[in-house]
Amino acid sequence: MMPLSYAEHGQPQIIRKIGGSPEVKKHLEDLGFNVGSEVCIVSAPCFAAIGAIKREMNNPKWTAFAILYQCGFAYAVSLMINQFGNAFTGNLNIIGLIFAIAVLCLMIYMLFFKKNKEANKLTVAKALK
Repeated sequence: MMPLSYAEHGQPQIIRKIGGSPEVKKHLEDLGFNVGSEVCIVSAPCFAAIGAIKREMNNPKWTAFAILYQCGFAYAVSLMINQFGNAFTGNLNIIGLIFAIAVLCLMIYMLFFKKNKEANKLTVAKALK
């Protein structure tokens, strides 16, 4: 037997044993990790995507911002799904739920209520003149 951390990415694995405290076992069971079930290890963002972002942005600061933004957005969505799911199943964590509701409100505000300022004139960089 080997830990899942040593499994090859993209290769299906059968879970044979789950270790840890009863709380950890319960948490993993809630996530779908059951003895006998099949899982597939994936990871993101991949280095090829990061390389493409770096080439397209042509600026290390914008590349770092793009990667951090994507990871932060994914974390925020995961937080909301986890906390709202826990609230429906009776495993309520009030602090986590408050943060999830705050993130949801921020996303709704940014989507529907924040007005974008558009440029009224086109400016050309001095290097292109």
